[in-house]
Amino acid sequence: MIAPTESKSIVAVAPHDAGSYVENGARVVAHEVDIEVTDLNQSLTERGDNYNEWVVRNFKVVGLFVAEPATTWQDVPMPMSEGMPTHIIGQDVDISIPQLAEDFKGLPIYSLSEREILRCTASGWHPVAHSDIYSPVHEENYQPVVRQHVLPAASIQRFFSAGNSCVEVFLRPKKKSFLQGSSWGGFVEIRKWDEQVEKGANVLEAAFQDLVDRIIAGQDALTPEESLVVAQFWAIISERSRARRQPLISGSMLESITPSALPQTHLDHLERQGIFMAGTTEQINRAAYGLAQTMAILQTRRRPSSWRIVRANEGQFLVSDNYHHDQFVPVNPTTYLAPGNGALTLDLTAVEEFNKFLLAASEQYVFALSLSECGVGIKAPPRG
Repeated sequence: MIAPTESKSIVAVAPHDAGSYVENGARVVAHEVDIEVTDLNQSLTERGDNYNEWVVRNFKVVGLFVAEPATTWQDVPMPMSEGMPTHIIGQDVDISIPQLAEDFKGLPIYSLSEREILRCTASGWHPVAHSDIYSPVHEENYQPVVRQHVLPAASIQRFFSAGNSCVEVFLRPKKKSFLQGSSWGGFVEIRKWDEQVEKGANVLEAAFQDLVDRIIAGQDALTPEESLVVAQFWAIISERSRARRQPLISGSMLESITPSALPQTHLDHLERQGIFMAGTTEQINRAAYGLAQTMAILQTRRRPSSWRIVRANEGQFLVSDNYHHDQFVPVNPTTYLAPGNGALTLDLTAVEEFNKFLLAASEQYVFALSLSECGVGIKAPPRG
């Protein structure tokens, strides 16, 4: 059982096939429309012979629903004559409620009677109110994302060494090397872009990380769809990189004369929905930076590009703090993504030249798994 986490969690409903499809790891529909209560009712009361469909995103798991007698689909060995090889078939197998409780520890188990929702407890099945399962997202409790990563933490962590949750950072202004984790202040901005684009980019970032897993596992070429995933990811980190270096409005030129009287938590919740009512310079700037990211992502669809996998035969790659300088996307210490076709392998000299370019393009810092392996004359920081 799942529950929406925002007003836009339910994307589409239909009493039959809604025509959804998977794109960049997320289920979408061609045309999203506003959903009314009558649409929800019809999806249940007018369901066709086969199935209905709800398309949901940004949800949370709230329980396990069981229609007794409970069964699960399992592969089981089929009895064969002596000397015959074992044959495995899939079939329904009965499973007890205690076994489900053991397999899904901490997850409440629900079922239905003719008129009520029931919850399984130690003393049996008991009625439970709908509101006890599906609690709405309360505006007064909403917590925005404050520390926003320019390059996602998952990407930074791919440069960690085994058993060590740090990367080696070289701070150019001070010519100093040190160790830092993915939460270091240099990797994040404090509420630089708006809450809607921060949360909305999660789907694109997840699709990119899934692709990276396949590349690390040995994939050598990208399909047009996978190239689009990379292009959209680069659009995000490029505009975030640009945002941290290019201030927009200073002072109170566009400050609202009559700022909203709503509590800050309500204003943050509205910002998550794309509604900007605070009237402050900070929120106007966040909206502008967020719009720049959204427009950059949309442009990748209008101008499709091909991306290639670049691997280091020797040495390691640096990562710059400047992602809008050129179209390069770090993957791990020995892999990058760049525009082009066909896999490319660089020898040690080419890796060192590329790293020199990245170092020159950086504005404050570069980082790597091992700075001394990058061939740019930076010594590794001392380790405890």
